[in-house]
Amino acid sequence: MTCYCFSPGCLKPQNPDGTLFCTECGSSLVLAGMYRAIGLLGQGGSSRTFLAVNQTETPPMVCIVQQLWGAKCQAFQQEFKPLDELRDHPQLPRVLKQFEQDNLFYLVQEYIRGDNLATILAQKGKFTVNQIWQVLESLLPVIDWMHTFGLIHCDLKPENIISRDSSKEILADLVLVDFGSAQFPPEAIIADKISGSPSYAAPEQLLGKPVLASDLYSLGMTCIHLLTGIHPFNLLNVNDQGLAWRNYWSSDQETPDNQQLAAFLDRLIASDLNQRITSTPEALQEIGKLRGKKAVPKSVPLLSPWQCYATLVGHQGLFASVNAVAIAPDGQIIASASDDLTIRLWDRQTGKELLILQGHTQFVKSVDFHPQDQNILVSGSWDRTIRLWDISTKSQIKVLAGHQNKVNVVLFHRDGTILASGSSDKLVKLWHPATGEMITSLKGHKLAVTALAFNGLFLASASVDSTIKLWDYVTFKLIHTLIGHIGTVKALAFSPNGQWLATGGEDRTIRLWDLDSRKCIQTLSGHPWLISSLIFWADGETLISGSWDKTVKLWEVKTGSLTAVLTGHTDAVSSVAITPDQSLIVSASNDQTVKLWKCI
Repeated sequence: MTCYCFSPGCLKPQNPDGTLFCTECGSSLVLAGMYRAIGLLGQGGSSRTFLAVNQTETPPMVCIVQQLWGAKCQAFQQEFKPLDELRDHPQLPRVLKQFEQDNLFYLVQEYIRGDNLATILAQKGKFTVNQIWQVLESLLPVIDWMHTFGLIHCDLKPENIISRDSSKEILADLVLVDFGSAQFPPEAIIADKISGSPSYAAPEQLLGKPVLASDLYSLGMTCIHLLTGIHPFNLLNVNDQGLAWRNYWSSDQETPDNQQLAAFLDRLIASDLNQRITSTPEALQEIGKLRGKKAVPKSVPLLSPWQCYATLVGHQGLFASVNAVAIAPDGQIIASASDDLTIRLWDRQTGKELLILQGHTQFVKSVDFHPQDQNILVSGSWDRTIRLWDISTKSQIKVLAGHQNKVNVVLFHRDGTILASGSSDKLVKLWHPATGEMITSLKGHKLAVTALAFNGLFLASASVDSTIKLWDYVTFKLIHTLIGHIGTVKALAFSPNGQWLATGGEDRTIRLWDLDSRKCIQTLSGHPWLISSLIFWADGETLISGSWDKTVKLWEVKTGSLTAVLTGHTDAVSSVAITPDQSLIVSASNDQTVKLWKCI
């Protein structure tokens, strides 16, 4: 592995692995005491992008380091620094660190694993019409998000669009990378220089005067490249100074869908701004008409009708994150489980602490009320035990032992006859809660089990292995394995009508699965960090999600639109629940609190 010098003036920047100082210019090869560049990914007039590793991590973490200087450096320091919300969009790489060193400005960003669209084009050939629509529908909302903050990407091209999983035919998980050419209107960062890649750049951008619509032009040129397989430079018709791209398209382009796409792309790449689609809302609305879909709503902060009216504080200590909440069947008692080794019971009306249950010797990660007897409570802990409690007598009833590793989740079936548990030993176990007898172990996951959910037909289990498994909890047979998430799946919820399963996790997406076809029918993106908890409203029309981004969000299931954002926690939200009368949302957090929310 070579080590690359960060000095812009170095004539021979490549160095042998393990070298501390550049053999050519003598500069340190370790940036900020942390980062070593292992390759140069690209460069422009006033920026460079490196593939790097953070050598302070074990194992070393791969990341992207962008280096900027001159006017570009000053502008990013002034403009890009405050845009925390912009950086947290799930289709943009997270900014891990930013700093100045030796009069140069550096952005350290998340490394997005996957293939860029140029690589996919080279490996698999030209994109289909349907795939181009998918690219448009996936990228326009994130471009809309950037434009809300006044940021023009200025370098939209296939190389800067990464598919997290290129093995799929559906291109939905696209991430837009490389902001080295980005500009903030109305004052161009570098007015006397062309930014971005000329073959994809709009006429006004080539004159050093990009506008928001310049990104739409570049998106159109990108789609044409993917559709024809020919680089835009080679599509130029010298005689009339236009693009003869349709001449290189397939012979079946006369179908109505193909003609609609061609007309739409022509409007994106119109040289005259008066003829071009000039805004993302306009583009989304047009796609909605052509495709029979509702336009994706503009990603701006929402005013929530839900307000926090009480904060329950009681869990204390160095380790006192609240990991789970549950609500008694009558809706009057709230239980919270914590890393402080306790389960605490709270009066919903007064917010007062009623009882502390102690007995676990490690972090308590899950808690649930018996659906038929609200005096019975179950808890699961990293001490490998499951404990049943009688809150009327304030006593422990049984200790269920059988898991060989941490118990991450416990859950009663809705009739109370079965208790399920999931563990880091990769097993799901079923128990008779009345006797404490273990019924069976369900084997199939390759890594730790993280979440469980029951409906009338299935028990669903989620895992660190990125899968969701559907089990017949009567015959104990594995029915199906749902695959689509990237990373740990942390949250599960069945819709009340039993038609859908909502899943969420480390990849920052919520996926809605049709249980008849076993296919993902919708993906919701809006949380910039791991999704930790999901629950459906009783009518099934609203989905509630909790996330490590410190928020609780409400979604309209039919349209996938975000309807409310609940903010107030100061650390990750770990669990959400809703009272049986639907009047109260309860959230737990690593900030050691439980918050009660009501609609005003």
